Amino acid sequence: LYCLPELEALVVAESAVVKGLTTVAALNLAIQGRGSVAARGILRRIDASSQSLVETIARETFRSAGLQVESQRRFDRVGRVDLWVEGKVVVELDGQEFHSGQRDFVEDRRRWNELTLQQVWVLRFPAAAVLRSPERVLAQVQAMLNRLP
Repeated sequence: LYCLPELEALVVAESAVVKGLTTVAALNLAIQGRGSVAARGILRRIDASSQSLVETIARETFRSAGLQVESQRRFDRVGRVDLWVEGKVVVELDGQEFHSGQRDFVEDRRRWNELTLQQVWVLRFPAAAVLRSPERVLAQVQAMLNRLP
């Protein structure tokens, strides 16, 4: 929290909280002295519902651009989606670990079709796109939002 860039510090702290290795309260207690204001600011951004570092990076990229983002929003007949942006667009982030098998492939399409039937727009990005060029992902999300009423 003191020596890493903000986003990297957030990813590490959020991951530790999500994995149950610590709590936000415990981290807050450990923060003291110089840099504590910035460190507490990072802790306030932790979202314990985050499912991956890619989700954290995408969420923070969108929020830093002024977009409202909800993590792990639940939709009927679909379950949770990675990110719900501006209450208009679902953003799904596909890592190979959870999206490479035939069963996962079929389920992803079922969910996508169900969201489409509910008139919910969906953008899908591979994890590598978020990690390598989050600004491109943001630009595509913003372009979609600009097209919607």
